[in-house]
Order: sequence, then C-alpha cells, then structure tokens
Amino acid sequence: MSEAFLCTLENLLNEFYGSSSSNDRKQQIERELRNLSKDSKAWEYCVQLLQHSNSQYSQWWALSTLEEYVCWKWTAITEDNRNNLRRFMYERCLVVSGIAPSYVVTKCIKVFINIGIRQWHQDSYFFEQIMKLASSTSNVIGTTMLLVLSEELNRPRNDLTASQYMNCKKLLHDKATVILSTVTGLLEGLLSDKEKRHVTPHSSPGSNPSVSPRPGSPLALCTTSPLHSTSGSEGVNNEMVARLLSQTHTRTLVTLDDRAVSTAEAALKCLAHLLSWVPMSELVTPGLISTVFVFAKQGSSELATQAMSCVNEIVSRNRVPNHLEEFIFHLFHQTLQLLAKALEEGPAKLDKAYNKRFVEFLNLFVSGHLRRVESNASFPIMDFLSLLFKFTFNQTDLDLFYDSLDVCSSWVDFLISLQGYMSPDGTVQRYGCALQQLTELLLWKARFVTNAEELVLVEHDTEGLSEGEHTEWDLFVGKTTQLLSKIIELCPVAISDVLIRMYTEHCECLYQLQQHAVVPANDVSGDVSREKMLQMLRDVGTVTHLTQLVQPSLVGEYFESRNNLTQGILFHTMKSVEVAKRVLGENSTIEPEVQKAFLDIYVNNIYILSMFSQWFVEFGFHSKYDSQYVSMVTTVIDTILPSINNQESFRLQQAILELLHKFVLVLRPHFLIEVSSVQQVYTLALQHTFLYSPAPVISTLNKTLTLGLVLPWQSKSEQDQDWARRGEQFEQFCNSMFADILKIKRDDIDTEVKLGRLREIISRDVTCLCDIVSCIAHRENKSKQVVCRGVKPVVRYVIQLLPCLEKDPHIFESVLHFTTILCDALRVQLGTQFLQELVALCLKIFSFQRSTAHGVGITEKFINLLTTVVKEPSVIYKHFTPDIIDISLNQLWPCVKERPTLCLAYFNLLHGILDFHWSHFYPRSNRNRDICTNESSFMRILQLYGESFVLTDFNVIKQNLLALIDLHDKHELFQKGLFHFNLKSNFVTVLFELLYSGRVNLLSEDIEELLFSLTENHGQEFFMRPVLTYLESHLTPDVYGRVSSKLELKNDLTSFRLNLRDVINDAKYFTHQIA
Repeated sequence: MSEAFLCTLENLLNEFYGSSSSNDRKQQIERELRNLSKDSKAWEYCVQLLQHSNSQYSQWWALSTLEEYVCWKWTAITEDNRNNLRRFMYERCLVVSGIAPSYVVTKCIKVFINIGIRQWHQDSYFFEQIMKLASSTSNVIGTTMLLVLSEELNRPRNDLTASQYMNCKKLLHDKATVILSTVTGLLEGLLSDKEKRHVTPHSSPGSNPSVSPRPGSPLALCTTSPLHSTSGSEGVNNEMVARLLSQTHTRTLVTLDDRAVSTAEAALKCLAHLLSWVPMSELVTPGLISTVFVFAKQGSSELATQAMSCVNEIVSRNRVPNHLEEFIFHLFHQTLQLLAKALEEGPAKLDKAYNKRFVEFLNLFVSGHLRRVESNASFPIMDFLSLLFKFTFNQTDLDLFYDSLDVCSSWVDFLISLQGYMSPDGTVQRYGCALQQLTELLLWKARFVTNAEELVLVEHDTEGLSEGEHTEWDLFVGKTTQLLSKIIELCPVAISDVLIRMYTEHCECLYQLQQHAVVPANDVSGDVSREKMLQMLRDVGTVTHLTQLVQPSLVGEYFESRNNLTQGILFHTMKSVEVAKRVLGENSTIEPEVQKAFLDIYVNNIYILSMFSQWFVEFGFHSKYDSQYVSMVTTVIDTILPSINNQESFRLQQAILELLHKFVLVLRPHFLIEVSSVQQVYTLALQHTFLYSPAPVISTLNKTLTLGLVLPWQSKSEQDQDWARRGEQFEQFCNSMFADILKIKRDDIDTEVKLGRLREIISRDVTCLCDIVSCIAHRENKSKQVVCRGVKPVVRYVIQLLPCLEKDPHIFESVLHFTTILCDALRVQLGTQFLQELVALCLKIFSFQRSTAHGVGITEKFINLLTTVVKEPSVIYKHFTPDIIDISLNQLWPCVKERPTLCLAYFNLLHGILDFHWSHFYPRSNRNRDICTNESSFMRILQLYGESFVLTDFNVIKQNLLALIDLHDKHELFQKGLFHFNLKSNFVTVLFELLYSGRVNLLSEDIEELLFSLTENHGQEFFMRPVLTYLESHLTPDVYGRVSSKLELKNDLTSFRLNLRDVINDAKYFTHQIA
C-alpha cells in the first residue's frame, strides 16, 4: 500500500468522524469504507494503517475492520500470515498500552485475543504470552488481556463452530486455577509491599466512637448497640464479638502510587469477571475473600468500587463451599468490619458508585447468607443489625436510602419466613427489640419534627402530574408503609402501640393547629409560622396514613383486651374528621397548601375508618354491643357521606365511596339502606349528579349501590333476609336509573345524527349496566337472581336496539363488551332462550360484509364474546359451535390478518374452540378415537396456527407455542393421525425456521420443547427429514455437507436442545465464512 493511499484513507476517516461533514458525504464515505473492508487484503491495509498512522480515528477503524476480518474471514489468511498477525497484534498491544486512549487499547487487545482463541487448541504459546505479561512489570496489560479472554469465552458467539467454542471454553476452565492464582498473587503482592501490621484495640462496631449520629436522631440511642440483650447467653456472644473484631493483626493499606493503583484496578476488574464463572467450591478461599475485603475497605475510590464488584460476585453465587463454617466465619467477620468502615466515613460522604455497590452487597448477603449465619448462635447478629440500621438511616440520597431500606425489608421477609417452622424456639421473638428500633427509625425518618432537613427536599407538589403518577413524597411514604406493614405482621401489638401513641399525639396537635389554619399568609400567630404549620400538618397526615396499619392488633384474639384502645382511636378519628371538615368549609380564608394538607388528613382518616370495617363486624357480633353498634356505624356514615357531593375533590369522593363499599361488603348491615345519608346518595346517583366525576368514582358508586341492595345481610338467617322487598327496591332502583334509555325508540336512533344526540345517555347507561352486572359475577346465587330480575327488562331493550346502535362504533363496542360480561355473570339466571337469542343476534349482525368495516375495538369485543361462549360448558352453547367455527374461520380471519393487534384475542378463541370442543372433532362415541368428524375445520385451525409463526408479534408466537403444548398435553394432539401425517412436517419446518432466523430468541426454549414433543413418534421421518430439507435449501452444498452430519435425534430434551443449537450455530458460522 502506497504512502499516498494511506494518507488518502486517513483523510477520509478524519472527514468521516469530523463534525463539519454533511450526512450525505458521511454516507458516501461509509460506502467506500465498507467496500474497502470487504477487500481480500483488507487485513493488510489495516496493519499498515496501524503502523503508520497515529490518528485515533484511523486506529479505531483499522482495529474494528481487523476484528471483523478475524471473526469471519480467518480461514482466508495463510498460516504464516496468521502467526505474523498474532505477533504484530501482541507487540501492538504493548506499544499502545499507557499511550493510546483506553478504548483503543481494549479494541487492540480484543483483536489479539480473538486471534489467539482460534489458535489456542494448536498452540498454547498465546496463553503463555499473556501469563508472562500478567506476572511481569507489564501486569496491567496482562490482566486486561485475561479479562478480555474471560469475556470473549463467556458470551454467546456464532463466529466459531460449536466444537471450537466448547474446546476453547474447556481450555479456559482448565486454566482457571492458574489465572485466579496469578491475579490473586498480584493483589497479595501489593499488600505485601504496602501493608503495615499493627495491633488495633477495636471495640464492638456497635460502639464505634467515630460514628456521630445527627442530633435528635434515634441513632443517638444506638451508640452502645441497644439491640444487645443483657442475658447471660448474650454476654457470651458479646465476648465472641470482641474476639472477632479485635484481631491481633489488622491489614490496612497505606497510600498506593499510581502504578500500583492501576495494577490493582486491572486485577480487580479481571477478578470480578472470573468470579462470575469459575468453580467456587475449591477456588474461592477465605484468604481470597480477606484480600478482596482489604481493598473494599478503602472507601470512596475506584479501587474500592472494583473490589466491591468482586465481593458481590462472590456473595451472589450463593455457593455452599466445602468448609461452610469457615466460609461463613470469614464472610460475616468481613461484613461487620466493612459496615463499621463505611459508617466511619459516613454513608453520605461515600462515593455514589461505591455506596451503590455496597448496598447491593448488603442485599445479597442478607437475602442469600443470613439464614446460614442466623442459625449459628456464635455470630453477633444484633451487632450486624445495629450497624445496618445506622448505615440505612444515615443515607441522605433518596435512591440509596430506598435501596438500603430494601435490605432491611429483606431481613424482615426472612423473619416472616421463619414464623412457620422456627417460631417455637423463639427465633422471631428475640428480634422484638430490633423490630421496634427499626420502627422508631422509620417514624423518625418520615416526620418533619425529627427530620425536616431532609424532608424539605422531597418533592410533594402534584401540579402537572397526570392520573396514576406519583410524587417523590408518595414514593417515600409508600416505602415506609410497605416495610411497617411487614413489621406489624411479626409484632402486631408492640408496633401498633407505637403508632397509636404517635397518632394520639398528632391528633392533639391537629386540634391546636385548627385555629391557625385561617390565619393570612406571612402572619405569625403565637409561635406557629406558616411553614412550621404546614410541616406539622404534613406530619399529622403521614402518621394518620400509617395508622391504617394497626388493624391486625385490634381484631381476633386482641378484640376484647384492646377494645377500649380501639374506641379511643375511633374517637380521635371522628374528631379529626370534624376538624378537617370545619377547616375545609372555610374555602375563602385558607391558603391552597393548607387546604391540601387538611384534605390529606381528612382522606387518611376516612381510610382509617375503612380499615376498622373488620373491627365493626366483630363488635356487632357481640350482643352486649348491639345498640352501640347501630349507633356507631350510623354516626360514621352520617358524618362522612355528606361530603361525597364535593365535586372539587375527586380524591375525597373516591375515599368516601371506598368506605361505603367496604361497609357494604364487610359489615352488610341490615339497617344501612335506612340511613338518611345513604338514601341521599341513592337520590344523587339517580339524578346523575356524579356524571362528570372520574370513571373510577362512578364505577365504585354503581357497584356499591348495587351491592348495598342485593348482598345477604350479616347475622341474619335466610328467612330474615326479606328478599322480596329488597328485590322490589332493586327493580325500582333500575327503573329510575335507566329511565332515560328505556324511553328511546328505534325511530329515535335510525340515523347517525339522531343517534349522536342520544349517545351520552346510551353510553352512560350501558357503562352502568356493566358495573352492576360485573360486581355480582362471583356472588351468591340469590343476589344474582335479584340483579337479573332488575336488569332484565333494560337488557332486553338494549339488545333489541343493537342493530341500530351499530352506526356508532363507540356505543356498539360498549354494548358488545356488556354482552360478554352478561354471558359470563348471569348465564344461568337469564335462561336458555334469552341467551340463545342474544348470541344468535350477535352472530347475525357480525356478517362478513359488515365486519370488515368495524374498528379494532368492536372486532376485539366480538371475539371476546365468542371466546366466553365457547368456554362455557353448558349444553345450550354447544348449539352455536358450528356457527362460531364458521364465522371464526371465514369471516373473522380476513379481518384479523390485516390487524395484527387482534391476533392475541383471535388465537385465544381458536384455542378455546379446540380445547373446550375437542369432542366436536373427535367424538367420544367413536370407537376409533383417531377419526376426525370435522376434518376441514380442524385442519384449517391448525394451519392458521402454523401461519401465526410467520408473524412478527412476539406475544402471539409465545401464546400459540404454549397453546399447542397445552393441546398436546390434554388431548395428545401430535399423536392424531390427521396432524401426524398432514401437518407435523410443516410445523417442524416453520418452528425450525423460527429458531434459525433468531427472530424470537427469548422463546428458543419453548420452541425447542415443542419440536422435541413433535419428534416422539417417527422422528426420523417427521423431524430429521424436514430439518435437513430446510438446511439443504438455505445452505451451499459444502456447508450442508459439514452441518447435516451433526444433526442427531436425541431421546432427552437437554441433549436435543444442545444438538439443535450446535447445528444452527455451525450452519451460520460456515455460511459467514464462505460469504
């Protein structure tokens, strides 16, 4: 290659990577470079460019092209040139090391490694060169080569044959001991050169004097490890702590020079990757763990972060070594010291990357190894928990706090798992003090009165958020609530007492604050500033929200003993509601932020009352409380329900309706319908007052009012349920609710214009019908009968209007959705004749000529309706099977194949037809169970399944793979003669093509399992032949000859999978090589 050519090439690359070139020019240069890389001498051009150019652009292009050439055109290079190229790349790696940018050095190493991999099975000199470098003064480049070698042979690749790849991987695994020893030796060498040994009088990490809790924090109580017990047995454990943490020789690092730091970082990066795959049982020793932990204790540095990556690899493997006791001893010992070191620096001061790795380590340790440690009485678990809590609650970064909190949550989950089989020995009970300490820390972290400095930074403004989105504050409170609910499951009484006491205190605070709520902005009354008042109100809201968790400590076995305490909570809840209502009534004189704070308090107290529903049930069961029960429930309802008409706060409406819904479902009081405020809600609903409320509010309202009329009353016998009168009440309710739609005549909607005017009424009432019918789908038969009698007239009327409603796609879709719900919920109560008429009408309307014009939503709802019908076991639906099959195959499929979004629903329908109506194709009455009575339909359905695998939709392919496996498991589909002789070869071809193309690699195992099932009988003929035919048609004769001999029919799934993957890999490899 001439100097002029090299200069031109370098200029082209500078122009390509430069910012001044236009996109068109870059595309032109890219085409020229691509053509050059395809040249048979491209590798020579790259070598000369690397020798004569110092441009980073030129070096990167040359190395990238060379890497591609080595991967796919290695066989085109002669043996001598291969060896020369390997030597050149080895020398090149040494030249660029420490001079060129790291990405150039890494790419250079990668090319050298890929050359060496291809020669390793013939010549081990390649590996020996690397090991010499790793043991010499050039150890950084050597360990980086070992890292790249490990990465390259532990990733999927199709630039090697299956046998080449497995051979190289075996060579690497055989050398694992040597590699690990060399890398560990480098790290040990650094310690030997730089460490100093000294005696450290180390006290318990729980009493580390360097940890300084913030003022006002409960952590101030932890400086002497308050989790310690003073019992004799624990005293022995404290001696063990002292023995563990007061080692005679503590290894510490002095400052390393730059070269030593580079060596250590490279070695730790390499070690981290090695630890992800090397056999752990023999190769990872306590000595190695100790060495890695020494580097991990270096705090906020890249070195320590890399060391933590190694630690996490060790812990994540969750191995069970040969010497389990020794391994756990070292791991736990190092964990305590690492936690103490992190606290000495302070979590807030740690580098974020290191902090994140450290939290990951704690999570892995707690979830994977704590069970082993906890079962051994000689390990100081309490000290570990003390340090863990300190580390968690000293985090100032929210994300890191959440991650650390997850570690605490994992510990609580572990305790919950112990309850089932270890609680008799007091395992969970002995952690009561620790659980209470964790609770106090959570409550300290979540309140402004104790943690205002951090909480003022947590975003809580909801402005601009759409429905379903949450603020940072919502997430913060949600995390706290989630963990506290788990703790209460373990210690319901003790933890609830803490919350109840705090709730009482904050309610008293609320009563005092109400007089300041209407004070104008910037005014200070007494000692309460506006900002301070808002913080106090938010604390009241937070504690009120958390008080919802105390319910388990008030019911069941605790009901009688804690009855007075419960009534005290109710008193404060009702009083808080009154205070909030009174303040919110002063809309004109309070600020929006104050109004929002009181609204939060109001809503949270309503949810406390919802939580009390189970307590009310138990209260009502006791005859001595009978009169109090009626009075108490009535008072709660009459106090809360009037606020439901507040159209400005949909959140308040939803909370009130959820309270009423909970009372209706759980309490089921016979007097509920007679309560004046409840009757007022029925009146408002019948007047359509809530028409413009959000859909969830309207839906909850419709369901609650329905269930309030039709559910059986609590504590009443069947004779006392008064079903006749309640049936009349529900019919009156339906007549009033649907009066508008019952007035509509066919003439009123015979044109699109007329229908448009009535669209709002029809949509509203059909949606209401959906809510009413769906809420009793799984209820008592008597309730279904009452609902059926009430809605049947309007249902019949709406169905009669169905042909006219087709003009409006939105209404038509809603009605089809309703018919699906109706068939599912009230099929027995509606009767055979009515359902036959309904289904027949829908089938008639959905003709081929009209279905092509329907939108996706309408078609999908119709498919769902048919699916509901075919899955119904009742005999009355069997009559429709031939018609449903006909419309599915001849009318729906032409619509579906043009609209891929419908495929999931459509193939779910086909699966239902085959699964629930198998006897339609293979009647049980036939003596010969292999004779198909509706052969053409059966074949067509299965052919459509085959066609679906050509589609690009991942979910459709997955669903249909599982459906075919299900049909074979239930009905022996693949053994049926019709499938066996007519379709099996086609399915094998299509499924193998899916595997070969790699379009759905995530489904490879499911496809392989299905193919294996297809090979059960006559595999040679119906598996080998179609696969070989496919390969022959897609490969050159030379490649086919190499690959076909490797295809074998295996008798077990694992071997079958491996063989299939090897064949596909080799076919792709040789195809690339020849290309």
